[in-house]
Amino acid sequence: MACCYEFEMKDLYSINSVKYSPPFATAPDTFWQLEYNPISTSNPDYCSFYLVSICKKKQNIDSKWNKCLPAKIYFKRSDGKIYREFDVLRMDSIVEGIDNFCRRISLHLVNVIGVKFNHTRFVENCTEPPFPSKPIPDNLILAWSSELNKPDKANVKLNVQGQTIYASSTILAKRSEYFQRIFEGEWAECKRDIDFPTVAEDLTPSSTKLPTLQPYKYEINITDFKYRTLYGIADKYLLTDLQDEIKSMLILKTNRKNAAEMLFKHAWKWEELKAIMMPYVVENFEEIRKTKGFKDIVKNKLDYSMYHELNTEILMSLYPAQDSDCDESISSI
Repeated sequence: MACCYEFEMKDLYSINSVKYSPPFATAPDTFWQLEYNPISTSNPDYCSFYLVSICKKKQNIDSKWNKCLPAKIYFKRSDGKIYREFDVLRMDSIVEGIDNFCRRISLHLVNVIGVKFNHTRFVENCTEPPFPSKPIPDNLILAWSSELNKPDKANVKLNVQGQTIYASSTILAKRSEYFQRIFEGEWAECKRDIDFPTVAEDLTPSSTKLPTLQPYKYEINITDFKYRTLYGIADKYLLTDLQDEIKSMLILKTNRKNAAEMLFKHAWKWEELKAIMMPYVVENFEEIRKTKGFKDIVKNKLDYSMYHELNTEILMSLYPAQDSDCDESISSI
Protein backbone atom coordinates (compact mmCIF):
# COMPACT_ATOMS: atom_id res chain seq x y z
CA MET A 1 0.00 0.00 0.00
CA ALA A 2 1.47 3.32 -1.09
CA CYS A 3 1.48 6.52 0.99
CA CYS A 4 2.56 10.15 0.69
CA TYR A 5 3.81 12.73 3.19
CA GLU A 6 3.84 16.39 2.21
CA PHE A 7 4.92 19.53 4.04
CA GLU A 8 4.11 23.08 3.03
CA MET A 9 7.26 25.20 2.89
CA LYS A 10 6.39 28.81 2.15
CA ASP A 11 9.22 31.03 1.00
CA LEU A 12 11.51 28.06 0.49
CA TYR A 13 13.95 30.26 -1.41
CA SER A 14 14.50 32.46 1.68
CA ILE A 15 15.57 29.61 3.97
CA ASN A 16 19.32 29.78 4.55
CA SER A 17 19.96 26.82 6.88
CA VAL A 18 19.39 23.07 6.84
CA LYS A 19 15.84 22.05 7.78
CA TYR A 20 14.37 18.67 8.77
CA SER A 21 10.72 17.72 8.54
CA PRO A 22 8.84 16.28 11.53
CA PRO A 23 9.32 12.49 11.80
CA PHE A 24 6.85 10.26 9.97
CA ALA A 25 6.42 6.50 9.61
CA THR A 26 5.75 3.78 7.07
CA ALA A 27 5.38 1.13 9.80
CA PRO A 28 5.07 1.15 13.61
CA ASP A 29 8.86 0.79 13.92
CA THR A 30 10.10 2.45 10.72
CA PHE A 31 10.57 6.23 10.87
CA TRP A 32 11.79 8.86 8.43
CA GLN A 33 12.47 12.55 7.92
CA LEU A 34 13.07 14.78 4.92
CA GLU A 35 16.21 16.92 4.90
CA TYR A 36 16.44 20.15 2.92
CA ASN A 37 19.78 21.89 2.48
CA PRO A 38 19.47 25.28 0.70
CA ILE A 39 23.08 25.18 -0.54
CA SER A 40 24.55 22.05 -2.10
CA THR A 41 28.07 21.22 -0.95
CA SER A 42 29.06 20.33 -4.52
CA ASN A 43 27.46 23.31 -6.29
CA PRO A 44 26.28 26.44 -4.43
CA ASP A 45 23.86 27.26 -7.24
CA TYR A 46 21.80 24.21 -6.31
CA CYS A 47 19.93 22.99 -3.24
CA SER A 48 20.05 19.43 -1.84
CA PHE A 49 17.18 17.15 -0.82
CA TYR A 50 17.39 13.86 1.07
CA LEU A 51 15.36 11.07 2.65
CA VAL A 52 16.61 10.28 6.16
CA SER A 53 15.97 6.99 7.97
CA ILE A 54 15.59 7.34 11.75
CA CYS A 55 17.16 4.38 13.50
CA LYS A 56 16.26 3.51 17.03
CA LYS A 57 18.89 2.73 19.67
CA LYS A 58 21.27 -0.07 18.64
CA GLN A 59 19.77 -0.34 15.16
CA ASN A 60 21.29 0.08 11.76
CA ILE A 61 19.86 0.28 8.27
CA ASP A 62 18.37 -3.11 7.38
CA SER A 63 15.73 -4.65 5.14
CA LYS A 64 12.96 -3.12 7.24
CA TRP A 65 13.58 0.33 5.74
CA ASN A 66 14.33 -0.96 2.26
CA LYS A 67 11.07 -2.92 2.17
CA CYS A 68 9.29 0.45 1.98
CA LEU A 69 11.21 1.46 -1.13
CA PRO A 70 11.40 2.61 -3.83
CA ALA A 71 10.32 6.07 -2.77
CA LYS A 72 10.07 9.32 -4.66
CA ILE A 73 11.11 12.62 -3.04
CA TYR A 74 9.84 15.73 -4.76
CA PHE A 75 9.13 19.46 -4.83
CA LYS A 76 5.66 20.70 -5.82
CA ARG A 77 4.64 24.00 -7.31
CA SER A 78 1.78 26.11 -5.99
CA ASP A 79 -0.51 24.71 -8.72
CA GLY A 80 -0.01 21.19 -7.35
CA LYS A 81 2.23 19.94 -10.15
CA ILE A 82 5.52 18.16 -9.48
CA TYR A 83 8.41 20.52 -10.18
CA ARG A 84 11.36 18.21 -9.49
CA GLU A 85 11.59 14.60 -8.27
CA PHE A 86 14.17 11.94 -7.45
CA ASP A 87 13.80 8.18 -6.99
CA VAL A 88 15.33 6.65 -3.84
CA LEU A 89 15.71 3.00 -4.78
CA ARG A 90 17.61 1.75 -1.74
CA MET A 91 18.92 3.01 1.60
CA ASP A 92 22.60 2.07 1.60
CA SER A 93 23.25 4.63 4.32
CA ILE A 94 21.27 6.63 6.86
CA VAL A 95 20.72 9.43 4.34
CA GLU A 96 20.01 8.99 0.63
CA GLY A 97 19.06 11.61 -1.91
CA ILE A 98 20.67 14.02 -4.34
CA ASP A 99 23.11 16.88 -3.78
CA ASN A 100 22.16 18.96 -6.81
CA PHE A 101 18.37 18.60 -6.63
CA CYS A 102 17.35 21.82 -8.35
CA ARG A 103 18.62 25.33 -8.98
CA ARG A 104 18.12 27.70 -6.07
CA ILE A 105 17.00 30.43 -8.44
CA SER A 106 13.84 28.43 -9.20
CA LEU A 107 12.83 27.82 -5.56
CA HIS A 108 10.29 30.67 -5.64
CA LEU A 109 8.12 28.32 -7.70
CA VAL A 110 8.05 25.67 -4.95
CA ASN A 111 5.84 25.63 -1.86
CA VAL A 112 5.57 21.91 -0.96
CA ILE A 113 8.17 19.21 -0.30
CA GLY A 114 7.13 15.59 -0.10
CA VAL A 115 7.82 11.89 -0.44
CA LYS A 116 5.82 8.99 -1.83
CA PHE A 117 6.53 5.44 -0.63
CA ASN A 118 5.55 2.39 -2.64
CA HIS A 119 4.95 0.23 0.44
CA THR A 120 3.64 0.72 3.99
CA ARG A 121 2.82 -1.80 6.69
CA PHE A 122 -0.42 -1.78 8.66
CA VAL A 123 -0.82 -3.65 11.97
CA GLU A 124 -3.76 -4.74 14.11
CA ASN A 125 -2.71 -3.13 17.38
CA CYS A 126 -2.26 0.49 18.43
CA THR A 127 1.40 1.51 18.64
CA GLU A 128 2.92 3.07 21.74
CA PRO A 129 4.37 6.55 21.14
CA PRO A 130 7.91 6.12 19.75
CA PHE A 131 9.12 9.38 21.27
CA PRO A 132 7.66 9.31 24.80
CA SER A 133 9.62 12.17 26.34
CA LYS A 134 7.71 15.45 26.42
CA PRO A 135 9.47 18.68 25.44
CA ILE A 136 10.21 21.06 28.27
CA PRO A 137 7.87 24.06 28.12
CA ASP A 138 9.53 27.29 27.00
CA ASN A 139 8.29 29.17 30.06
CA LEU A 140 9.92 26.58 32.33
CA ILE A 141 13.24 26.84 30.48
CA LEU A 142 13.02 30.63 30.81
CA ALA A 143 12.29 30.35 34.53
CA TRP A 144 15.26 28.05 35.10
CA SER A 145 17.54 30.27 33.04
CA SER A 146 16.60 33.32 35.08
CA GLU A 147 17.72 31.52 38.24
CA LEU A 148 21.20 30.79 36.93
CA ASN A 149 24.27 32.63 38.22
CA LYS A 150 22.32 34.51 40.89
CA PRO A 151 24.52 34.40 44.00
CA ASP A 152 21.72 35.72 46.20
CA LYS A 153 19.41 32.83 45.21
CA ALA A 154 21.95 30.02 44.80
CA ASN A 155 23.02 27.44 47.35
CA VAL A 156 25.66 25.79 45.18
CA LYS A 157 28.89 27.22 43.89
CA LEU A 158 30.68 25.34 41.11
CA ASN A 159 34.29 26.06 40.24
CA VAL A 160 35.00 25.58 36.53
CA GLN A 161 38.71 26.16 35.91
CA GLY A 162 38.77 29.28 38.00
CA GLN A 163 35.35 30.59 36.96
CA THR A 164 32.53 30.50 39.49
CA ILE A 165 29.02 29.44 38.53
CA TYR A 166 26.16 29.84 41.01
CA ALA A 167 23.28 27.38 40.80
CA SER A 168 20.37 25.80 42.65
CA SER A 169 20.82 22.30 44.05
CA THR A 170 17.10 21.64 43.56
CA ILE A 171 17.19 22.28 39.81
CA LEU A 172 20.46 20.41 39.34
CA ALA A 173 19.16 17.39 41.26
CA LYS A 174 15.90 17.28 39.30
CA ARG A 175 17.59 17.43 35.92
CA SER A 176 20.68 15.26 36.51
CA GLU A 177 21.01 11.95 38.36
CA TYR A 178 24.66 12.79 38.97
CA PHE A 179 23.80 15.89 41.00
CA GLN A 180 20.87 14.13 42.64
CA ARG A 181 23.26 11.54 44.07
CA ILE A 182 25.52 14.30 45.32
CA PHE A 183 22.85 16.36 47.04
CA GLU A 184 20.49 13.63 48.18
CA GLY A 185 22.79 10.63 48.55
CA GLU A 186 25.47 9.63 51.00
CA TRP A 187 28.51 10.49 48.94
CA ALA A 188 31.48 11.84 50.87
CA GLU A 189 31.20 15.14 48.99
CA CYS A 190 27.49 15.52 49.81
CA LYS A 191 27.19 18.88 51.60
CA ARG A 192 24.67 21.69 51.75
CA ASP A 193 27.36 24.33 52.17
CA ILE A 194 26.84 27.36 49.93
CA ASP A 195 30.52 27.14 48.99
CA PHE A 196 30.22 23.54 47.85
CA PRO A 197 32.99 23.01 45.25
CA THR A 198 32.68 20.81 42.18
CA VAL A 199 35.72 21.20 39.99
CA ALA A 200 34.78 20.13 36.46
CA GLU A 201 38.12 19.69 34.73
CA ASP A 202 36.42 18.49 31.55
CA LEU A 203 34.94 21.96 31.01
CA THR A 204 36.30 25.31 30.02
CA PRO A 205 34.81 28.61 31.19
CA SER A 206 33.53 29.30 27.66
CA SER A 207 31.53 26.06 27.63
CA THR A 208 29.48 26.82 30.72
CA LYS A 209 26.27 25.74 29.04
CA LEU A 210 27.25 22.07 29.20
CA PRO A 211 26.74 19.87 32.30
CA THR A 212 26.15 22.61 34.84
CA LEU A 213 23.85 24.82 32.80
CA GLN A 214 22.34 22.05 30.70
CA PRO A 215 19.93 21.05 33.51
CA TYR A 216 18.68 24.66 33.37
CA LYS A 217 18.62 25.12 29.59
CA TYR A 218 18.07 22.26 27.20
CA GLU A 219 18.89 24.45 24.19
CA ILE A 220 22.33 23.13 23.18
CA ASN A 221 23.84 23.44 19.73
CA ILE A 222 25.68 20.15 19.36
CA THR A 223 27.51 21.38 16.28
CA ASP A 224 29.42 23.78 18.53
CA PHE A 225 31.21 20.87 20.21
CA LYS A 226 32.90 17.69 19.09
CA TYR A 227 30.47 14.90 19.87
CA ARG A 228 33.08 12.78 21.67
CA THR A 229 33.73 15.54 24.23
CA LEU A 230 30.08 16.38 24.70
CA TYR A 231 29.00 12.74 24.97
CA GLY A 232 31.71 12.07 27.54
CA ILE A 233 30.47 14.98 29.64
CA ALA A 234 26.84 13.89 29.29
CA ASP A 235 27.83 10.36 30.29
CA LYS A 236 29.76 11.56 33.34
CA TYR A 237 26.97 13.80 34.57
CA LEU A 238 24.23 11.26 33.71
CA LEU A 239 22.38 13.62 31.38
CA THR A 240 20.42 10.94 29.53
CA ASP A 241 18.38 13.33 27.39
CA LEU A 242 21.56 14.94 26.09
CA GLN A 243 23.08 11.52 25.43
CA ASP A 244 20.06 10.54 23.33
CA GLU A 245 20.27 13.80 21.40
CA ILE A 246 23.92 13.18 20.57
CA LYS A 247 23.17 9.61 19.48
CA SER A 248 20.46 10.88 17.15
CA MET A 249 22.87 13.44 15.70
CA LEU A 250 25.50 10.73 15.24
CA ILE A 251 23.05 8.52 13.33
CA LEU A 252 22.10 11.35 10.99
CA LYS A 253 25.71 12.36 10.28
CA THR A 254 27.16 8.87 9.72
CA ASN A 255 28.09 7.86 6.19
CA ARG A 256 30.47 5.44 4.53
CA LYS A 257 33.22 8.09 4.26
CA ASN A 258 33.41 8.95 7.97
CA ALA A 259 32.14 5.80 9.71
CA ALA A 260 35.56 4.14 10.16
CA GLU A 261 37.17 7.21 11.70
CA MET A 262 34.21 7.76 14.01
CA LEU A 263 34.37 4.16 15.24
CA PHE A 264 38.15 3.74 15.55
CA LYS A 265 38.82 7.16 17.05
CA HIS A 266 36.08 7.66 19.59
CA ALA A 267 32.81 5.71 19.37
CA TRP A 268 34.40 2.50 20.72
CA LYS A 269 34.88 4.20 24.11
CA TRP A 270 31.14 4.02 24.85
CA GLU A 271 29.15 0.83 24.34
CA GLU A 272 26.02 2.68 23.24
CA LEU A 273 27.87 4.62 20.53
CA LYS A 274 29.78 1.54 19.46
CA ALA A 275 26.47 -0.33 19.16
CA ILE A 276 25.38 2.27 16.60
CA MET A 277 28.60 2.46 14.62
CA MET A 278 29.81 -1.16 14.54
CA PRO A 279 26.79 -2.69 12.69
CA TYR A 280 26.92 0.10 10.12
CA VAL A 281 30.66 -0.45 9.50
CA VAL A 282 30.18 -4.21 9.22
CA GLU A 283 27.28 -3.91 6.79
CA ASN A 284 29.16 -1.47 4.54
CA PHE A 285 32.69 -2.75 5.09
CA GLU A 286 33.39 -3.59 1.45
CA GLU A 287 32.97 0.10 0.59
CA ILE A 288 34.32 1.54 3.85
CA ARG A 289 37.63 -0.34 3.56
CA LYS A 290 38.27 1.54 0.28
CA THR A 291 37.77 5.00 1.80
CA LYS A 292 40.60 7.37 2.58
CA GLY A 293 39.57 7.37 6.24
CA PHE A 294 40.01 3.62 6.64
CA LYS A 295 43.23 3.58 4.62
CA ASP A 296 44.66 6.28 6.93
CA ILE A 297 43.71 4.17 9.94
CA VAL A 298 45.55 1.16 8.49
CA LYS A 299 48.56 3.32 7.62
CA ASN A 300 48.74 4.76 11.15
CA LYS A 301 47.51 1.73 13.11
CA LEU A 302 49.74 2.47 16.10
CA ASP A 303 47.75 5.66 16.71
CA TYR A 304 44.58 3.63 17.33
CA SER A 305 44.66 1.75 20.63
CA MET A 306 41.77 -0.55 19.66
CA TYR A 307 42.89 -1.16 16.09
CA HIS A 308 43.36 -4.92 16.41
CA GLU A 309 40.30 -5.53 18.59
CA LEU A 310 37.91 -3.55 16.38
CA ASN A 311 39.18 -5.11 13.16
CA THR A 312 38.85 -8.54 14.72
CA GLU A 313 35.25 -7.82 15.71
CA ILE A 314 34.45 -6.54 12.22
CA LEU A 315 35.89 -9.57 10.45
CA MET A 316 34.37 -12.05 12.89
CA SER A 317 30.99 -10.43 12.23
CA LEU A 318 31.55 -10.83 8.50
CA TYR A 319 32.95 -14.37 8.73
CA PRO A 320 31.68 -15.85 12.04
CA ALA A 321 32.66 -19.43 11.21
CA GLN A 322 36.24 -18.61 10.24
CA ASP A 323 37.83 -17.24 13.43
CA SER A 324 41.34 -18.45 12.60
CA ASP A 325 41.13 -16.87 9.15
CA CYS A 326 40.10 -13.60 10.79
CA ASP A 327 43.24 -13.55 12.93
CA GLU A 328 45.38 -14.09 9.85
CA SER A 329 43.50 -11.35 7.98
CA ILE A 330 44.00 -8.88 10.84
CA SER A 331 47.73 -9.58 10.90
CA SER A 332 47.96 -8.71 7.23
CA ILE A 333 46.05 -5.41 7.51
